[in-house]
Amino acid sequence: MNKKIALAVATIACLGVSTSAGALENQSPDSYLASAQTGVELASVSIVNDGRSYQHEVGQGIYRVRYNYTGRNWTHADVAPIRIDTDKPIAILPVQYTTNKLQAGATVDGAHIGKRWNTITTQEMKQRLEALGFYVLTPTIQMYGENIAGFQALEHFIAGVHKGNRNVQTVILTADAHIASAANPRPGPQMLVTGLHRRDIEWENRIQFHIDPFYLQQGLTNIGARVRGGKSDREGSPLAWHPLIERAAEYGPQITIIEVAKARDIADRAGSVVAGRQWAAPVFDGVATAMAEHACARGAFLESCLDQGAIARQEESEPDGASAVVSPSLPSAKKIEFRAGGQAALEWGKLASLEESHYVLNAAAGQLMSINVSSPPDHPVVLRIKTASGNRIFEADESAWSDTLPSSEDYYITVVNKSETAQGYTISVLVE
Repeated sequence: MNKKIALAVATIACLGVSTSAGALENQSPDSYLASAQTGVELASVSIVNDGRSYQHEVGQGIYRVRYNYTGRNWTHADVAPIRIDTDKPIAILPVQYTTNKLQAGATVDGAHIGKRWNTITTQEMKQRLEALGFYVLTPTIQMYGENIAGFQALEHFIAGVHKGNRNVQTVILTADAHIASAANPRPGPQMLVTGLHRRDIEWENRIQFHIDPFYLQQGLTNIGARVRGGKSDREGSPLAWHPLIERAAEYGPQITIIEVAKARDIADRAGSVVAGRQWAAPVFDGVATAMAEHACARGAFLESCLDQGAIARQEESEPDGASAVVSPSLPSAKKIEFRAGGQAALEWGKLASLEESHYVLNAAAGQLMSINVSSPPDHPVVLRIKTASGNRIFEADESAWSDTLPSSEDYYITVVNKSETAQGYTISVLVE
Protein backbone atom coordinates (compact mmCIF):
# COMPACT_ATOMS: atom_id res chain seq x y z
CA MET A 1 0.00 0.00 0.00
CA ASN A 2 1.25 3.48 -0.77
CA LYS A 3 2.73 4.89 2.46
CA LYS A 4 0.72 8.12 2.57
CA ILE A 5 -2.50 6.39 1.62
CA ALA A 6 -1.88 3.91 4.42
CA LEU A 7 -1.13 6.76 6.82
CA ALA A 8 -4.38 8.51 6.01
CA VAL A 9 -6.39 5.31 6.50
CA ALA A 10 -4.57 4.58 9.75
CA THR A 11 -5.21 8.13 10.98
CA ILE A 12 -8.95 7.61 10.52
CA ALA A 13 -8.82 4.56 12.78
CA CYS A 14 -6.70 6.36 15.38
CA LEU A 15 -9.17 9.23 15.53
CA GLY A 16 -11.98 6.79 16.19
CA VAL A 17 -14.28 8.07 13.48
CA SER A 18 -14.98 4.56 12.25
CA THR A 19 -15.74 3.03 15.62
CA SER A 20 -19.04 2.64 17.41
CA ALA A 21 -17.72 4.78 20.22
CA GLY A 22 -17.20 7.70 17.85
CA ALA A 23 -19.47 10.58 17.07
CA LEU A 24 -21.16 8.81 14.18
CA GLU A 25 -22.90 6.39 16.54
CA ASN A 26 -24.50 9.32 18.33
CA GLN A 27 -25.92 10.65 15.09
CA SER A 28 -28.71 9.13 13.03
CA PRO A 29 -27.66 8.01 9.54
CA ASP A 30 -30.05 10.48 7.90
CA SER A 31 -28.86 13.43 9.97
CA TYR A 32 -25.23 12.55 9.29
CA LEU A 33 -25.72 12.47 5.53
CA ALA A 34 -27.82 15.63 5.64
CA SER A 35 -25.00 17.46 7.43
CA ALA A 36 -22.60 16.18 4.78
CA GLN A 37 -24.38 18.20 2.11
CA THR A 38 -23.19 21.55 3.49
CA GLY A 39 -19.67 22.92 3.10
CA VAL A 40 -17.39 25.42 1.44
CA GLU A 41 -17.58 23.76 -1.98
CA LEU A 42 -21.37 23.90 -2.46
CA ALA A 43 -21.15 26.63 -5.08
CA SER A 44 -18.64 24.64 -7.13
CA VAL A 45 -21.31 22.23 -8.47
CA SER A 46 -23.34 23.40 -11.47
CA ILE A 47 -25.43 22.00 -14.30
CA VAL A 48 -23.83 22.78 -17.66
CA ASN A 49 -26.06 24.77 -20.01
CA ASP A 50 -25.63 22.70 -23.17
CA GLY A 51 -28.34 24.56 -25.11
CA ARG A 52 -30.81 21.69 -24.91
CA SER A 53 -34.17 21.43 -23.16
CA TYR A 54 -34.93 18.67 -20.67
CA GLN A 55 -38.22 17.25 -19.49
CA HIS A 56 -37.19 16.90 -15.88
CA GLU A 57 -35.32 19.11 -13.43
CA VAL A 58 -35.36 17.74 -9.89
CA GLY A 59 -33.30 17.79 -6.71
CA GLN A 60 -32.03 20.65 -4.63
CA GLY A 61 -28.70 22.43 -4.13
CA ILE A 62 -25.71 20.49 -5.39
CA TYR A 63 -27.94 17.48 -6.12
CA ARG A 64 -30.03 19.04 -8.90
CA VAL A 65 -30.24 17.15 -12.19
CA ARG A 66 -31.79 17.77 -15.63
CA TYR A 67 -32.61 14.83 -17.86
CA ASN A 68 -34.89 13.28 -20.44
CA TYR A 69 -36.32 9.84 -19.83
CA THR A 70 -35.43 7.69 -22.83
CA GLY A 71 -38.24 5.11 -22.58
CA ARG A 72 -37.39 1.79 -24.22
CA ASN A 73 -33.76 2.94 -24.47
CA TRP A 74 -33.72 3.30 -20.70
CA THR A 75 -30.10 2.24 -20.16
CA HIS A 76 -29.02 5.44 -21.95
CA ALA A 77 -28.86 8.53 -19.74
CA ASP A 78 -29.88 11.63 -21.70
CA VAL A 79 -28.69 14.01 -19.03
CA ALA A 80 -27.16 17.49 -18.81
CA PRO A 81 -23.51 17.37 -17.66
CA ILE A 82 -22.98 18.32 -14.01
CA ARG A 83 -19.69 20.14 -13.59
CA ILE A 84 -17.72 20.22 -10.32
CA ASP A 85 -15.10 22.94 -10.22
CA THR A 86 -12.46 21.16 -8.18
CA ASP A 87 -8.94 19.81 -8.62
CA LYS A 88 -9.84 16.90 -6.37
CA PRO A 89 -10.85 13.49 -7.67
CA ILE A 90 -14.58 12.93 -7.23
CA ALA A 91 -16.22 10.07 -5.36
CA ILE A 92 -19.97 9.41 -5.45
CA LEU A 93 -21.31 7.28 -2.59
CA PRO A 94 -25.04 6.81 -3.19
CA VAL A 95 -27.64 5.47 -0.78
CA GLN A 96 -30.07 3.51 -2.97
CA TYR A 97 -32.25 1.72 -0.42
CA THR A 98 -35.73 2.82 0.63
CA THR A 99 -37.69 2.86 3.86
CA ASN A 100 -40.67 1.41 1.98
CA LYS A 101 -40.80 -1.97 0.24
CA LEU A 102 -39.75 -0.74 -3.19
CA GLN A 103 -36.07 -1.46 -2.52
CA ALA A 104 -35.69 -2.34 1.13
CA GLY A 105 -32.71 -4.65 0.72
CA ALA A 106 -31.72 -7.91 2.39
CA THR A 107 -33.21 -9.11 5.66
CA VAL A 108 -31.79 -10.20 9.01
CA ASP A 109 -34.18 -11.81 11.47
CA GLY A 110 -37.10 -10.70 9.33
CA ALA A 111 -36.11 -7.01 9.22
CA HIS A 112 -34.86 -5.23 6.11
CA ILE A 113 -31.38 -3.75 6.66
CA GLY A 114 -30.61 -2.34 3.20
CA LYS A 115 -30.79 1.36 4.03
CA ARG A 116 -29.09 1.04 7.41
CA TRP A 117 -26.11 -0.89 6.04
CA ASN A 118 -25.84 1.26 2.90
CA THR A 119 -25.79 4.37 5.11
CA ILE A 120 -23.15 2.90 7.44
CA THR A 121 -20.89 2.04 4.51
CA THR A 122 -21.40 5.50 3.02
CA GLN A 123 -20.39 7.11 6.31
CA GLU A 124 -17.26 4.97 6.56
CA MET A 125 -16.20 5.51 2.96
CA LYS A 126 -16.86 9.26 3.14
CA GLN A 127 -14.55 9.63 6.14
CA ARG A 128 -11.76 7.72 4.44
CA LEU A 129 -12.02 9.36 1.04
CA GLU A 130 -12.21 12.91 2.38
CA ALA A 131 -9.11 12.19 4.49
CA LEU A 132 -7.38 11.11 1.28
CA GLY A 133 -8.36 14.33 -0.49
CA PHE A 134 -11.46 13.40 -2.50
CA TYR A 135 -14.47 15.60 -3.21
CA VAL A 136 -17.30 13.35 -1.97
CA LEU A 137 -20.97 13.40 -3.01
CA THR A 138 -23.54 11.36 -1.07
CA PRO A 139 -26.84 11.42 -3.01
CA THR A 140 -29.71 9.40 -1.53
CA ILE A 141 -32.94 8.07 -3.00
CA GLN A 142 -34.76 10.03 -0.28
CA MET A 143 -33.61 13.28 -1.93
CA TYR A 144 -35.60 12.46 -5.06
CA GLY A 145 -38.46 10.36 -3.72
CA GLU A 146 -38.84 6.68 -2.83
CA ASN A 147 -40.51 5.75 -6.11
CA ILE A 148 -39.57 4.84 -9.69
CA ALA A 149 -39.24 8.50 -10.71
CA GLY A 150 -36.92 9.02 -7.73
CA PHE A 151 -34.68 6.18 -8.84
CA GLN A 152 -34.51 7.59 -12.34
CA ALA A 153 -33.52 10.99 -10.96
CA LEU A 154 -30.85 9.51 -8.65
CA GLU A 155 -29.40 7.43 -11.47
CA HIS A 156 -29.35 10.36 -13.89
CA PHE A 157 -27.65 12.56 -11.29
CA ILE A 158 -24.82 10.04 -10.99
CA ALA A 159 -24.61 9.78 -14.78
CA GLY A 160 -24.55 13.59 -15.06
CA VAL A 161 -21.54 13.85 -12.75
CA HIS A 162 -19.71 11.14 -14.70
CA LYS A 163 -20.56 12.96 -17.94
CA GLY A 164 -19.37 16.36 -16.72
CA ASN A 165 -16.07 15.41 -15.08
CA ARG A 166 -12.98 13.35 -15.82
CA ASN A 167 -11.87 11.73 -12.57
CA VAL A 168 -15.06 10.23 -11.07
CA GLN A 169 -15.59 6.95 -9.22
CA THR A 170 -18.94 5.72 -7.91
CA VAL A 171 -19.04 2.97 -5.30
CA ILE A 172 -21.99 1.54 -3.38
CA LEU A 173 -21.26 -1.00 -0.64
CA THR A 174 -24.27 -3.13 0.19
CA ALA A 175 -25.29 -6.38 1.89
CA ASP A 176 -26.43 -9.32 -0.21
CA ALA A 177 -29.45 -11.55 0.25
CA HIS A 178 -28.88 -15.14 1.39
CA ILE A 179 -31.24 -16.82 -1.07
CA ALA A 180 -29.99 -17.57 -4.59
CA SER A 181 -32.04 -16.43 -7.57
CA ALA A 182 -31.81 -16.37 -11.36
CA ALA A 183 -30.35 -12.85 -11.18
CA ASN A 184 -28.01 -13.70 -8.29
CA PRO A 185 -27.13 -17.41 -8.47
CA ARG A 186 -24.24 -17.15 -5.96
CA PRO A 187 -25.09 -14.72 -3.14
CA GLY A 188 -22.19 -13.30 -1.20
CA PRO A 189 -19.22 -10.97 -1.68
CA GLN A 190 -19.08 -9.74 -5.30
CA MET A 191 -18.52 -6.63 -7.38
CA LEU A 192 -21.19 -5.74 -9.94
CA VAL A 193 -19.86 -3.89 -12.98
CA THR A 194 -21.08 -2.73 -16.38
CA GLY A 195 -22.14 -5.26 -18.97
CA LEU A 196 -23.06 -2.85 -21.76
CA HIS A 197 -20.04 -0.55 -21.86
CA ARG A 198 -16.27 -0.73 -21.84
CA ARG A 199 -15.02 -2.10 -18.53
CA ASP A 200 -12.01 -0.78 -16.64
CA ILE A 201 -10.35 -4.09 -15.75
CA GLU A 202 -7.40 -2.37 -14.12
CA TRP A 203 -9.71 -0.42 -11.78
CA GLU A 204 -11.69 -3.53 -10.91
CA ASN A 205 -8.50 -5.46 -10.14
CA ARG A 206 -7.08 -2.69 -7.97
CA ILE A 207 -10.14 -2.93 -5.76
CA GLN A 208 -10.10 -6.74 -5.69
CA PHE A 209 -6.39 -6.76 -4.85
CA HIS A 210 -6.93 -4.62 -1.76
CA ILE A 211 -10.02 -6.41 -0.41
CA ASP A 212 -9.13 -10.05 -1.17
CA PRO A 213 -6.93 -10.48 1.96
CA PHE A 214 -9.96 -9.73 4.17
CA TYR A 215 -12.02 -12.46 2.53
CA LEU A 216 -9.15 -14.95 2.73
CA GLN A 217 -8.81 -14.18 6.44
CA GLN A 218 -12.55 -14.54 6.99
CA GLY A 219 -12.86 -17.74 4.97
CA LEU A 220 -15.47 -16.16 2.69
CA THR A 221 -15.58 -16.73 -1.06
CA ASN A 222 -15.27 -13.45 -2.94
CA ILE A 223 -16.73 -13.93 -6.42
CA GLY A 224 -14.99 -10.77 -7.63
CA ALA A 225 -16.14 -8.58 -10.50
CA ARG A 226 -19.13 -9.84 -12.47
CA VAL A 227 -21.82 -8.56 -14.83
CA ARG A 228 -25.48 -8.76 -13.80
CA GLY A 229 -28.41 -8.62 -16.18
CA GLY A 230 -29.04 -8.75 -19.89
CA LYS A 231 -31.79 -11.36 -19.58
CA SER A 232 -34.75 -8.95 -19.62
CA ASP A 233 -35.56 -5.68 -21.39
CA ARG A 234 -37.91 -4.47 -18.64
CA GLU A 235 -36.54 -1.62 -16.58
CA GLY A 236 -36.47 -2.57 -12.91
CA SER A 237 -36.46 -6.32 -13.51
CA PRO A 238 -33.75 -8.12 -11.51
CA LEU A 239 -32.85 -9.92 -14.75
CA ALA A 240 -32.29 -6.66 -16.66
CA TRP A 241 -29.16 -4.57 -16.84
CA HIS A 242 -28.66 -2.57 -13.65
CA PRO A 243 -29.88 0.96 -14.53
CA LEU A 244 -27.76 2.74 -11.92
CA ILE A 245 -24.58 1.11 -13.25
CA GLU A 246 -25.33 1.23 -16.96
CA ARG A 247 -26.62 4.82 -17.09
CA ALA A 248 -23.40 6.12 -15.54
CA ALA A 249 -21.00 3.66 -17.20
CA GLU A 250 -21.85 5.16 -20.59
CA TYR A 251 -19.80 8.18 -19.46
CA GLY A 252 -17.19 6.36 -17.36
CA PRO A 253 -16.87 2.69 -16.32
CA GLN A 254 -15.62 3.37 -12.79
CA ILE A 255 -18.93 2.52 -11.14
CA THR A 256 -19.71 -0.54 -9.05
CA ILE A 257 -22.04 -2.03 -6.49
CA ILE A 258 -20.01 -4.11 -4.06
CA GLU A 259 -21.84 -6.70 -1.99
CA VAL A 260 -19.62 -6.74 1.10
CA ALA A 261 -21.12 -10.05 2.26
CA LYS A 262 -24.47 -11.67 2.83
CA ALA A 263 -26.46 -9.64 5.34
CA ARG A 264 -26.74 -12.68 7.60
CA ASP A 265 -22.97 -13.22 7.51
CA ILE A 266 -22.34 -9.60 8.52
CA ALA A 267 -24.71 -9.91 11.49
CA ASP A 268 -23.41 -13.33 12.53
CA ARG A 269 -19.70 -12.55 12.29
CA ALA A 270 -19.85 -8.99 13.65
CA GLY A 271 -22.56 -9.58 16.25
CA SER A 272 -24.99 -7.16 14.61
CA VAL A 273 -25.39 -5.16 11.43
CA VAL A 274 -24.30 -1.99 13.23
CA ALA A 275 -21.19 -3.76 14.57
CA GLY A 276 -20.39 -4.63 10.96
CA ARG A 277 -18.95 -1.11 10.82
CA GLN A 278 -15.84 -2.39 12.59
CA TRP A 279 -15.88 -5.93 11.17
CA ALA A 280 -15.82 -4.71 7.55
CA ALA A 281 -13.30 -1.90 8.18
CA PRO A 282 -10.60 -3.72 6.13
CA VAL A 283 -12.97 -3.67 3.15
CA PHE A 284 -13.59 0.06 3.54
CA ASP A 285 -9.83 0.64 3.87
CA GLY A 286 -9.09 -1.47 0.81
CA VAL A 287 -11.67 0.14 -1.44
CA ALA A 288 -10.59 3.66 -0.40
CA THR A 289 -6.94 2.82 -1.01
CA ALA A 290 -7.71 1.40 -4.46
CA MET A 291 -9.76 4.48 -5.36
CA ALA A 292 -6.90 6.76 -4.32
CA GLU A 293 -4.39 4.75 -6.35
CA HIS A 294 -6.65 4.94 -9.38
CA ALA A 295 -7.11 8.68 -8.95
CA CYS A 296 -3.34 9.14 -8.83
CA ALA A 297 -2.93 7.08 -11.99
CA ARG A 298 -5.45 9.41 -13.68
CA GLY A 299 -3.44 12.49 -12.75
CA ALA A 300 -5.32 13.60 -9.64
CA PHE A 301 -3.87 16.11 -7.18
CA LEU A 302 -3.58 14.05 -4.00
CA GLU A 303 -0.74 14.21 -1.49
CA SER A 304 -0.38 10.46 -1.82
CA CYS A 305 0.22 10.91 -5.56
CA LEU A 306 3.40 12.86 -4.81
CA ASP A 307 4.67 9.90 -2.78
CA GLN A 308 3.92 7.54 -5.65
CA GLY A 309 5.82 9.81 -8.01
CA ALA A 310 8.84 9.81 -5.70
CA ILE A 311 8.79 6.02 -5.56
CA ALA A 312 8.59 5.82 -9.36
CA ARG A 313 11.56 8.22 -9.75
CA GLN A 314 13.57 6.20 -7.24
CA GLU A 315 12.92 2.99 -9.17
CA GLU A 316 13.95 4.67 -12.42
CA SER A 317 17.25 5.79 -10.86
CA GLU A 318 18.13 2.35 -9.44
CA PRO A 319 20.60 0.09 -11.30
CA ASP A 320 19.00 -2.11 -13.92
CA GLY A 321 19.51 -5.21 -11.80
CA ALA A 322 17.30 -3.80 -9.02
CA SER A 323 14.16 -3.93 -11.13
CA ALA A 324 15.03 -6.59 -13.68
CA VAL A 325 16.56 -10.06 -13.53
CA VAL A 326 18.66 -11.32 -16.44
CA SER A 327 19.96 -14.87 -16.44
CA PRO A 328 21.46 -17.05 -19.19
CA SER A 329 18.69 -18.76 -21.23
CA LEU A 330 16.09 -16.89 -19.19
CA PRO A 331 14.22 -13.73 -20.25
CA SER A 332 14.83 -10.27 -18.84
CA ALA A 333 12.07 -10.05 -16.21
CA LYS A 334 10.62 -7.56 -13.78
CA LYS A 335 10.96 -8.70 -10.19
CA ILE A 336 7.66 -9.02 -8.35
CA GLU A 337 7.85 -7.51 -4.88
CA PHE A 338 5.35 -8.21 -2.09
CA ARG A 339 4.31 -5.60 0.44
CA ALA A 340 5.80 -5.99 3.90
CA GLY A 341 4.07 -8.94 5.53
CA GLY A 342 1.96 -9.47 2.42
CA GLN A 343 1.37 -12.48 0.22
CA ALA A 344 -0.20 -10.78 -2.81
CA ALA A 345 1.13 -8.59 -5.59
CA LEU A 346 -0.47 -6.79 -8.53
CA GLU A 347 1.10 -5.65 -11.81
CA TRP A 348 -0.41 -4.25 -14.99
CA GLY A 349 0.66 -3.29 -18.48
CA LYS A 350 -0.18 -3.24 -22.17
CA LEU A 351 0.99 -5.61 -24.91
CA ALA A 352 0.95 -5.41 -28.70
CA SER A 353 -0.42 -8.39 -30.60
CA LEU A 354 1.65 -11.52 -29.79
CA GLU A 355 3.95 -9.48 -27.53
CA GLU A 356 5.19 -10.94 -24.24
CA SER A 357 5.99 -9.50 -20.81
CA HIS A 358 8.05 -11.31 -18.17
CA TYR A 359 8.01 -11.35 -14.36
CA VAL A 360 10.03 -13.26 -11.77
CA LEU A 361 9.65 -14.02 -8.08
CA ASN A 362 11.31 -16.35 -5.60
CA ALA A 363 9.19 -18.88 -3.71
CA ALA A 364 9.70 -22.02 -1.63
CA ALA A 365 8.79 -25.64 -2.25
CA GLY A 366 5.41 -26.54 -0.77
CA GLN A 367 3.97 -23.03 -1.03
CA LEU A 368 0.69 -22.55 -2.91
CA MET A 369 1.00 -20.05 -5.75
CA SER A 370 -2.07 -18.65 -7.54
CA ILE A 371 -1.77 -16.42 -10.62
CA ASN A 372 -4.55 -14.72 -12.54
CA VAL A 373 -4.39 -12.47 -15.61
CA SER A 374 -7.34 -10.22 -16.39
CA SER A 375 -7.90 -8.66 -19.81
CA PRO A 376 -10.90 -7.48 -21.83
CA PRO A 377 -13.39 -10.24 -22.74
CA ASP A 378 -12.70 -12.17 -25.96
CA HIS A 379 -9.15 -10.80 -26.13
CA PRO A 380 -7.03 -13.50 -24.48
CA VAL A 381 -3.92 -12.67 -22.55
CA VAL A 382 -2.49 -15.97 -21.27
CA LEU A 383 0.20 -17.32 -18.93
CA ARG A 384 3.41 -19.30 -19.26
CA ILE A 385 5.29 -20.38 -16.11
CA LYS A 386 8.70 -22.00 -15.71
CA THR A 387 11.44 -22.26 -13.07
CA ALA A 388 14.99 -20.91 -13.23
CA SER A 389 16.19 -24.52 -13.50
CA GLY A 390 14.16 -24.96 -16.71
CA ASN A 391 11.14 -26.88 -15.42
CA ARG A 392 8.13 -25.84 -17.51
CA ILE A 393 5.28 -25.60 -15.00
CA PHE A 394 2.42 -24.28 -17.13
CA GLU A 395 2.03 -23.72 -20.86
CA ALA A 396 -1.71 -24.01 -21.55
CA ASP A 397 -3.52 -21.11 -23.22
CA GLU A 398 -5.24 -20.15 -19.97
CA SER A 399 -5.32 -16.98 -17.91
CA ALA A 400 -5.34 -18.56 -14.42
CA TRP A 401 -3.19 -21.12 -12.64
CA SER A 402 -2.86 -22.42 -9.07
CA ASP A 403 -0.70 -25.23 -7.67
CA THR A 404 1.75 -26.27 -4.97
CA LEU A 405 5.31 -25.37 -5.91
CA PRO A 406 7.73 -28.27 -6.48
CA SER A 407 11.00 -26.54 -5.60
CA SER A 408 12.57 -23.54 -3.89
CA GLU A 409 13.86 -21.20 -6.61
CA ASP A 410 12.96 -18.35 -8.93
CA TYR A 411 9.73 -18.69 -10.92
CA TYR A 412 9.41 -16.92 -14.27
CA ILE A 413 5.94 -15.81 -15.37
CA THR A 414 5.36 -14.86 -19.00
CA VAL A 415 2.23 -12.97 -20.07
CA VAL A 416 1.35 -13.37 -23.77
CA ASN A 417 -1.16 -11.35 -25.77
CA LYS A 418 -2.78 -13.93 -28.10
CA SER A 419 -5.19 -11.47 -29.71
CA GLU A 420 -4.72 -9.57 -32.96
CA THR A 421 -4.80 -6.13 -31.32
CA ALA A 422 -3.01 -4.40 -28.46
CA GLN A 423 -4.48 -5.27 -25.05
CA GLY A 424 -4.17 -4.02 -21.51
CA TYR A 425 -3.88 -6.57 -18.72
CA THR A 426 -3.58 -6.93 -14.96
CA ILE A 427 -1.76 -9.83 -13.31
CA SER A 428 -2.31 -10.78 -9.66
CA VAL A 429 -0.01 -13.19 -7.80
CA LEU A 430 -0.78 -14.80 -4.45
CA VAL A 431 1.71 -16.99 -2.57
CA GLU A 432 0.65 -18.79 0.60
